[in-house]
Amino acid sequence: MSALPSLTRPVHGRLIAAGTLQALAGVCSVAPMMLTAAIAEGLLAGDGPRWDLVATMAITLFIRAVALAGATTVAHLADNDLQLVLHRRLTDHLGRVRLDWFTRTPASTVKRAATDDVGALHHLVAHAWLDVVGALSVPVAGIAYLLWRAPLLGMIALVPAAIGLAIQIHHNRTLGPKMAHYQRATTELDRAATEYVENVQVVKVFGRSGSAHSRFDAAVGDHGAFVQRWAKEVGGAMTAVEILLSPLLAAAVAVVAGALLGLPVAAVIAVALVAPGLSAPALALAFAMQDISAGRRAAERLMEVLGTRTDERPQDGNWPRRRPRIRLEDVTVVSDDRVLLAGVSATIEPGTQLAIVGPSGAGKTTLLKTLCGLRAPDSGRILIDDVDLADIPLEQVGAHIGHVSQDVGIIRGSVAENVMLGHEDADPDTIADALRKAQLWDRVEELPDGLDTVIGEDATFSGGERQRLALARAFFSTPGTLLLDEPTAFADLESEALIDAALADAPRNAVNTMGERPTVVRIDHRLGFAHDADVVWVLEDGHLVQAGAPGDLASDPTGRFAALRQAREVTA
Repeated sequence: MSALPSLTRPVHGRLIAAGTLQALAGVCSVAPMMLTAAIAEGLLAGDGPRWDLVATMAITLFIRAVALAGATTVAHLADNDLQLVLHRRLTDHLGRVRLDWFTRTPASTVKRAATDDVGALHHLVAHAWLDVVGALSVPVAGIAYLLWRAPLLGMIALVPAAIGLAIQIHHNRTLGPKMAHYQRATTELDRAATEYVENVQVVKVFGRSGSAHSRFDAAVGDHGAFVQRWAKEVGGAMTAVEILLSPLLAAAVAVVAGALLGLPVAAVIAVALVAPGLSAPALALAFAMQDISAGRRAAERLMEVLGTRTDERPQDGNWPRRRPRIRLEDVTVVSDDRVLLAGVSATIEPGTQLAIVGPSGAGKTTLLKTLCGLRAPDSGRILIDDVDLADIPLEQVGAHIGHVSQDVGIIRGSVAENVMLGHEDADPDTIADALRKAQLWDRVEELPDGLDTVIGEDATFSGGERQRLALARAFFSTPGTLLLDEPTAFADLESEALIDAALADAPRNAVNTMGERPTVVRIDHRLGFAHDADVVWVLEDGHLVQAGAPGDLASDPTGRFAALRQAREVTA
């Protein structure tokens, strides 16, 4: 089954009901013209007013109004339910999608699916479907009447509309590739605008003269040039369509042709009244078909998102113990045909202070993301006390592993909410204690509402403060394993010193009530921290090339660790 019928299946019954009411309204919209022609014919014959036909016309118009209201109401209720179903389905599916999919996929893809594509289905279900039914039912009823009343003149009067509709259909057939091109140009314009706004200060100060908006200008130029070419291509054709589908042209053709053919006045009046009403729905049908085409493409994109691979973890299960042994068995991670980790095998003993070093692009960050479940291995496995990490619910993983990344995620909420991050009814003293351990309490005390200050609205945190906030989260949850990825990457000298002070006490700060210090795994561009670690791993091109105590590695002049130290000393 194609994407559109599959997605709209929950509301098929109501759409059929709405279409039936719309068809009834369409027939009733033609009936007054037929009745008016009958009244005119009677007057021309000298029969006098036909009040019975006038009453029938009034009843028909009333039925049309009720049917239209019913069709619109049913279609919008169906659309409302479909929107709810799709949003819930997207939320449920995205909650089960493998986390690395979000790393590889632009945020605009999720935004487009949840808003733009679901919105496109709104136009299709609530509007375009009824427009199509109305645009078909009106001509069917009208043509049937014309074939009965004045076949030749009726067909002649509809020739301009038929030509206009043929031009519109041809245009619609070529619309798909152009809309795809338009979407690409618009996406590139959005990306360039975002890049320009986010980086304008740095580029203006440190970039070459005139380079601050060069890419944005190029995107605007490409977008404008495409739209201009498209408008020139379709402008003449669409003007012709508007003229050919004009009701006045249909009436004029009926009158002129009727006079030339010498047809009875009553027949000419009947065709001149009914034929103009059949051309306007043709234009509505053309626009509705564009909405349906857009809806079909949106449905395909939605199905693509809903078809992404999910993380089939069990819903139940427990973390083996607070400080487990972590064993990597031939862990390999590949992205876009590039090997990020190549068959890494090693063991992290409980309570170990592990330093991971290596040049940029060696796979250090990927390894940490794999250890905390943010990136699933493409092959191999990670065992937590002999339990595969892939078989442990993510909630359990997050409860027992603290992760401080380079890019700290800040939610729009209070300081306390950012520290708790989902934990409810936490003791304020516990939150404050975690902030003290992270060397951030003095800053929080200065805020207007303390722990209740909303970050991003009432206060702004610097890069170093954001990283200390991430440390406070980790200390708050007292995890058995703490993963630190460049924890001073965006800190100034003062913040770096404060973070170093917090990290120096990290094992003690994260000790649980049983007196166990956590396992700490740290990446840092500085090598000084590695000398205080229990074990050092050296990564290069995704391979684990050296592992051991820092003193042993430093004493090997031919090893990669010694080479890294020497390179740091030269550049220092």
